Amino acid sequence: MTLEQKIAQLFIIRNKKFDETLELVRRGLGGIWQTGSPAEARKRFCNEMQLFQEEAEIPLFVATDFEEGVGQFIGDDQTTVLTDL
Repeated sequence: MTLEQKIAQLFIIRNKKFDETLELVRRGLGGIWQTGSPAEARKRFCNEMQLFQEEAEIPLFVATDFEEGVGQFIGDDQTTVLTDL
């Protein structure tokens, strides 16, 4: 690994702009942090993550925020319990 790739592996970024994220993935980005995803964006998120993983030389670390539980990523028809802890 080059020094640039080693340094890039230290970073996990928030996935905001597809083109910019893809360029960073190709340069050796360590991972992607996905924030709350509305139900209609789930398929796009899954497709993007699959492409990012395919483009990454080293598999990406994927992080999410689950403060409302994993259900926030499943859909709108789940039961919400204890969201204000």
